[in-house]
Amino acid sequence: MSLMHEAFDSINAASLQSLIDSGVPESFQLEYKREPYGRAAQDRKEFVKDVTAFANASGGHLVIGLDEANGVATALTPIAGDPDAEMLRMEQMLLGGVEPRAAGIRMRAIPVAGGHCIVLRIPSSWNPPHRVTIEGSNRFYVRHNTLSAEMNVEELRVLFNRGATAQERALAWRRERLALIRADQTSSPVALRPATLVLHIMPVLPRQGAVLPNYHADLNRLRPWRPLHSYHGDNARYNFDGLLTIGQGDNRAYYLQLFRNGAVEALQSGIGNVAGADRRLPAGHLERMVLEALPRILDGLNSVEIGPPYTVMMTLLCVQDLQLTGAHQGNTPFDRDSYELPPVVINELGPAHSYDPIMKAAFDALWQAAGDYQAENFDADGRWTLRR
Repeated sequence: MSLMHEAFDSINAASLQSLIDSGVPESFQLEYKREPYGRAAQDRKEFVKDVTAFANASGGHLVIGLDEANGVATALTPIAGDPDAEMLRMEQMLLGGVEPRAAGIRMRAIPVAGGHCIVLRIPSSWNPPHRVTIEGSNRFYVRHNTLSAEMNVEELRVLFNRGATAQERALAWRRERLALIRADQTSSPVALRPATLVLHIMPVLPRQGAVLPNYHADLNRLRPWRPLHSYHGDNARYNFDGLLTIGQGDNRAYYLQLFRNGAVEALQSGIGNVAGADRRLPAGHLERMVLEALPRILDGLNSVEIGPPYTVMMTLLCVQDLQLTGAHQGNTPFDRDSYELPPVVINELGPAHSYDPIMKAAFDALWQAAGDYQAENFDADGRWTLRR
């Protein structure tokens, strides 16, 4: 039995009891703590060390409120008191005691007889190494077997390169997919009409054998995987790559492909206005389409245990000579057929509007291609609001 293969929101008292009944030992990705970390400086430092050691390695679970003997789970030791207050204390220790901040850590209080246990799921970091800075510390730790040990120079060198490798992998995947789209060799071949938007989302830590949503059992599970801007006639099917939703209508073609490893490709063709001599790309419509679809897609990924961080990439195809509606320099047409906008990284899930300032950097590049300084449909705080 392993918590790594269980949906985090499904972990309950029975899951923890199964660790005991099966005699599951501590491991590279699992550690037990009999009671909460204390409030002394050394205890606070120990907590941050244990969490960052998982993040700097392959991730794992920290179970607080479970006793062990020789590393093997033996009994639940319920924690009394307010679990929310304890989790808030731990979040504050991580917020002020780790550099750079470790993203994607999840905590849950699990009710058990006599109190509760707390489970932390710590993902392998895309941006390591993480340094322990709490209480004046300045050290790096990594998980070795069942211990958290200080890192050596070679381990540090490897981890410093991990973040760059993840970004390069995402960009290489985008280039590969765009080549297939241009060659009409995707699972859903489409005629590329002016203008075509391709949205790519790559989990920084993609998985193999991801659990695909079973929409046959519940049609609501299909909602996150609708194309960017559905019109009518959408249909879904499983394919070798994963789950494909496709549609056709109103002189447009569109699809969304969820890959087995959690990557997403969404294509929307024909969003440009090319009636007669009027050749335009409506900026507001493009931005709204992406910013409305992004939260539901990210929530969908999280529901199948593909958590953040995510690299988000937008590409515009078939836009040469189109003008961007709303730009000050509206008479400056695009000077090339395609634009691969700069990638952005979303480190954590949040309310829909929390993604606006992050995505603005990519939209700025599009407006600059049209001769303007920045995307004009964002306020001073980076929140999107249609102005032009």
